[in-house]
Amino acid sequence: FLTPELLTQVREGTAPLLASGPYVLVELPFDNRPLYADELLYQLGLEGVQPVLAHPERYRWAHDAPDLLEAFTSRGTVLQLTAGSLLGGYGSRVKKVADYLLRNRYYSLVGSDLHHPGQERLLPVMETAVAQAVGIEAADVLFGDNPARVLEGKPLLEVPVVEAESQQKRLFGFFG
Repeated sequence: FLTPELLTQVREGTAPLLASGPYVLVELPFDNRPLYADELLYQLGLEGVQPVLAHPERYRWAHDAPDLLEAFTSRGTVLQLTAGSLLGGYGSRVKKVADYLLRNRYYSLVGSDLHHPGQERLLPVMETAVAQAVGIEAADVLFGDNPARVLEGKPLLEVPVVEAESQQKRLFGFFG
């Protein structure tokens, strides 16, 4: 979880950075948005650390106003979609928010959210669902390019935008 102590850990060189940095995976409480979150995420950025916010689609405080997350992304925090969310694994409301955030290009990468051996997440199925929603190129960036860049400590790529015509064909293709 994101706590005020994380900033101290970053300054002391003891923060749990992903692959030795500059990324750090953070989570927020599901029920309420901490008052310190905006400023702390911003301060981490000033320290050269880029926060990766896990599963924002599961935060109930963002369900009615997912654009609240823009305060984070506009200051350098990247959002990570949990693979099972778009498939409805956490309920229909989470799926709806995940779809909204995906189609509006809030996400920079996708994660599996595996915590225990034996848990199964259908990443290939998820990648297909993402490709259908936002295009193959975007799915490649979200599932392959950007996760690899996190591990390499490189800046993330921008997720490509699908042209409106391509989206229309995909959405209305079933009419003939």
